[in-house]
Amino acid sequence: MGDARLARNEQRGVPRRPGSSLAVGYAGETRHVAASSELSFGRMGDVVIDDNPYMHRIVGRFLPRGDLWWLQNVGARIVLELADCASASLYLVKPGAESPLHFSAALVRFQAGRANYQLEVSVQAAPAQPPMAPVVGGVETITSADLPMTPDQLRLVLSLAEAALRDPLARELRIPSNRQAAQRLGWTLTRFNRKLDNVCQKLAKRGVPGLHGDVGELAIDRRKRLVTYSIESGLVGPAHLPLLELTDVDVTDVDVTDVDVTPDLQLADADLADAE
Repeated sequence: MGDARLARNEQRGVPRRPGSSLAVGYAGETRHVAASSELSFGRMGDVVIDDNPYMHRIVGRFLPRGDLWWLQNVGARIVLELADCASASLYLVKPGAESPLHFSAALVRFQAGRANYQLEVSVQAAPAQPPMAPVVGGVETITSADLPMTPDQLRLVLSLAEAALRDPLARELRIPSNRQAAQRLGWTLTRFNRKLDNVCQKLAKRGVPGLHGDVGELAIDRRKRLVTYSIESGLVGPAHLPLLELTDVDVTDVDVTDVDVTPDLQLADADLADAE
């Protein structure tokens, strides 16, 4: 890598890790990868995860490039979740995409069929402050053509993401409880829980991991993953916050597709059957 490229990386806050090695742990075993090597994982990878028929033979690969370790998603359907162990930072790496490993210690999570898997990853040389660089080719901007959302579904996501949208520089991701979010919308808790299930199922069908499964496993984690994915993908943004002030009467009587909240996302009315 040339000096000019290194300088550009440093300006963007991308950490340099010359000669660093990588440790990948799964099921109590740790593999150490030299800076000149690669490591694949999957049903038939260097790290054999499981014989799950829903899993790709090779789900992903760790490889060094220049000064960085990278995570590649080489599968066709499975989305990889890259989560920092020291903060709430989380990236989603779609099939065919890749992301640099910004963190000194991270978790790589994914779902195949009904089973969830997790690898522990650590880089020997780590940056003092993990940068929030975007996933390369990763999380896409969502439009109504890709993922139709009813006004109520969008307001539900906003009720959970409000604090993060109003204070994007906060050190911690603050997620309200279901009861607090329901009160913010003027809904009953039962109604909120039902609609939360609908939204999570919709995104799970899209391939977003960690949003569908046993309630006991997902109670807090799935709200955090829903908020992180919704903000990273562009499903919600600060311009959508005025929708939180709408009442049920407003949502019923006003065509919210005419509300200029963002030029890239329109609301779909077709799915209003799940709104009560």
